[in-house]
Amino acid sequence: MISLQNGARSVLFGSARDDAVGGFQVKIEPSASVSAASSAPLSLLPFKGRDSHHKVVDEDAHLGLAHQLYKSGNYKQALEHSSAVYERSPQRTDNLLLLGAIYYQLQDYDMCIAKNEEALRLEPRFAECYGNMANAWKEKGDIDLAIRYYLVSIEGRISMGS
Repeated sequence: MISLQNGARSVLFGSARDDAVGGFQVKIEPSASVSAASSAPLSLLPFKGRDSHHKVVDEDAHLGLAHQLYKSGNYKQALEHSSAVYERSPQRTDNLLLLGAIYYQLQDYDMCIAKNEEALRLEPRFAECYGNMANAWKEKGDIDLAIRYYLVSIEGRISMGS
């Protein structure tokens, strides 16, 4: 469904099929110097659908953007998008792993460990989580615990054939 907004007034366009496919609303930005809606600037805003299809698409879009931002070193922006996914689906282990990596890069080692522990409660054989926690414990100065987590990570990867 596409929503055309002009000031306080909204007009809806589309059918149920458009709603399932489009996923965006068009917003006309009000301007003091612009009186006609046809000449006002347009912007696309994500449409927050009510069905599970929109939820998954929206989450995947946020997660994909979070990964891109993480890879480009924009950790705070990556955290915003990854946190949005976490608010909707706190049990996504792929997102928990990313959150842990983001917190590590932001030097918040306690949160890195916490997010990896959350992922491990859901998926106990998630070897990457052990490696990430080992890195965080190393940064916190607990080398013995870091070594233990490194060993568990290595054993998990070997037993999984990685």
